[in-house]
Amino acid sequence: MRFDYHLTEKGRDLWVVLAAMRQWGDRWEAPDGPPVVMKHETCGHIGAFVPICEGCGERLTRAELTPLAGPGALPGQAPLPVADAR
Repeated sequence: MRFDYHLTEKGRDLWVVLAAMRQWGDRWEAPDGPPVVMKHETCGHIGAFVPICEGCGERLTRAELTPLAGPGALPGQAPLPVADAR
């Protein structure tokens, strides 16, 4: 008997977090270069995790993001200020 494990939607969403953490480790803790690189199967490019805007497709940077109260915010609750990333 064989059992295959398939990630749930929650697990697949976590991949984004893990990919960002791997890339952070590659930059700050891998002086000889990353131990693993990721190849995009569609074009063959060895690439990195890059967050993009789902609305316009542009690359996201901290300087271009403004936190706003979301639908789960309590009445009158303002978002916490985000530290300036320079």
